[in-house]
Order: sequence, then C-alpha cells, then structure tokens
Amino acid sequence: MRIEIKELKEYTNVIIYGAAILMIISIVTPHASHWVKPEQSHVFWIWGLISEVDWLGSPLGWREDISFHLNSNPIVLSVGLIITLALFFITIKNILIARTFRQEEEEEYTPPLYHIFIYGILPIILMVFWMFFIQAIYSEIGFLENYNFWGYFSPNFGIYGFIIGSSICTVGHILQKYL
Repeated sequence: MRIEIKELKEYTNVIIYGAAILMIISIVTPHASHWVKPEQSHVFWIWGLISEVDWLGSPLGWREDISFHLNSNPIVLSVGLIITLALFFITIKNILIARTFRQEEEEEYTPPLYHIFIYGILPIILMVFWMFFIQAIYSEIGFLENYNFWGYFSPNFGIYGFIIGSSICTVGHILQKYL
C-alpha cells in the first residue's frame, strides 16, 4: 500500500489535534512529585498548586489526608500562572489551526512559517524555561534544608507530556507547511 503525499497532508490536522489533547492533559496533571515516605508524597503543579498526601493507618483501614495550597512564593506563583496561561492559549490555538486547516483543505491552505515556531517550538521553550526558573529560584532561597528543587522532586507527566505534545505539534505544523 502506497501513501500519497496528498493523503498524508489530509491527516496533519489529526496529528495536531492529538498533540493538543496531550498538551491539555499535561496542563492539569502534576509537573513534579516526591515520595517522602511510602505513605507520604508532595506534588507540584506548574501553575502553583501544591498538594501533600498522607496515607494514615487507622483501626478502620487506610485513609487519605490531602491538603492543597498555592505556592507561597509570589514570584514562582506569578511566573507559573503566566506560563500556564501562555501554554493554555497556545494549545487552544493549535486546536483552532487544525480545525481551520481541515476546513480550508480544498483551497490548498498553507499556514505561515511562524506557526512552526509559536505553536510548536515555543511551548517547549516555555516548559524548559520554567524548569530552569524553578531550579534557580529554589536554589537561591533554599528549599527544604538546602536541597535543590530537581534534586528533591522528580519530573512528572505534566512536563514530559507537554514536551512530547509540543514536539508532535511541531512535526504537524512542518507537514502542513511543506507538504
């Protein structure tokens, strides 16, 4: 079975849709976590939410004690919210671009070159910036008795999913542009 270039170009919107869904899921999933003990964990989201989960043994069985709070550092909270909003709007724009491409397919729509950078590569740059930023801030002010942030927390799906989704979006935009 031979795939024609015209047929492949018809499915680039599906690539971008799928990547955008992965990016939306990544925004709402945790970005860093640490298991303090088998029964206690700390979870950190890019937009500043922190949760602490304690699994407590009781005569009635295991119960969960969860506490949620926003990051107390206003710089980390502000930068995290700004980056989250930028990533969210870029993700929504990716969905709209895929929809536009599908509707204008008969007219041989060619997206502008800046779509590859803004809607594909920029989200990766923003996520990597946040990772370096959070490390720099917590290294400067100290974090849990002078641990560094990424020495204490492990990256989670919120980071990996966004980088993978943005990479797939970049491929989709390149295919839209050059096929």
